[in-house]
Amino acid sequence: MRKQKKRNRKMLISCLLTGSILLSALPGQVVSAGEKTVTKSKTYTADNKNQTYDFPKSITKNGKKYLLRVTKYDVLSEKPVKKEKEVQISRKSNVKAKGKKADFPKQIKKDGITYVLQNVDQKDVEYKKAYTQSVTGYTDYDHQVSSSQVPAIKTITVKNAATGKMEKVQCKLSGITKTSKSGWQNTHINITFKNYDADVYEWQGKQIKKNTTNPLKGYESELLKSVGASKSDHRVLRSYWVGKPYTKNGMTYRNARADVQRSVAYYRANYRGSIKEKKEMGVVYTANYSGKKVIESDSESIYQIKAVATYHPEPVDYTPIYVGIGIFLLLALIVIILFILRRKKEKTEEKERIKNGQVGE
Repeated sequence: MRKQKKRNRKMLISCLLTGSILLSALPGQVVSAGEKTVTKSKTYTADNKNQTYDFPKSITKNGKKYLLRVTKYDVLSEKPVKKEKEVQISRKSNVKAKGKKADFPKQIKKDGITYVLQNVDQKDVEYKKAYTQSVTGYTDYDHQVSSSQVPAIKTITVKNAATGKMEKVQCKLSGITKTSKSGWQNTHINITFKNYDADVYEWQGKQIKKNTTNPLKGYESELLKSVGASKSDHRVLRSYWVGKPYTKNGMTYRNARADVQRSVAYYRANYRGSIKEKKEMGVVYTANYSGKKVIESDSESIYQIKAVATYHPEPVDYTPIYVGIGIFLLLALIVIILFILRRKKEKTEEKERIKNGQVGE
């Protein structure tokens, strides 16, 4: 009987101890089955594809509290970052005479970019090079001349190769030369015929018919010889009557003329001068412009990201209940243990009194 009671006490103590341990091991929060989750999404841009979105840790919906559990990220698009890059262009003027300014616009639009004038540089350059242009001229004569017989200076009009304008240049006599050029010069010989008889005139012992229109035809050599000329450098073109017959000192006469050409050599008076241009310095202006060009970065991008957050219902917190039950069981266990210890002590003391003959005292 005593052994059975002892076993029962041990079993009770074990049950209380196990119960308190199990209660302490139970979860403090429990989610009811069948509760739906809530999702929240946000699409945003970022310069880093790993950049997260700061969702709230908890939300309230229909009076219920939900806690953030999972966040999922999807990169929707990636675009290079567009940046402004400073670009420059320049414009140069033609060579300007010193003191003459160049007119540049304040702005230039090119390829969709507006360039603004920043500054104008200038550089001295050779505006006109030193230049000498030789000018020559001549005057031809159909007879031999000397330096004292021709002008010492001749004005020659030529085109200035540097300016493109016509210019008058005073040239000096540089010499006289006989040219290879030759030609025929027109002259004439006057002839007088005297009466021989009713039908004939006499000239140099030759009898010439009065009714002829070219009275000395066939006598060209004799005509030239009569004036000291030769056929080598003269030629008779024709002869003809000049005027009517006339009487002088009782003798009848008639004049005639022969058209003659003589071979002549030409003499050339040569003249020389020059156009001289001095070197002149000028200015070239350079206008510097600056603008902004939008370019795409090779290393930086803008990302469009979609973040989806999943919220779960907040679990019911049973922790205070579990703690209360555990404390109660623990206290009960302590009371029982104390009770048992006290009973055990009383029995031990009773045994000692019996042993010492003190029963009933």
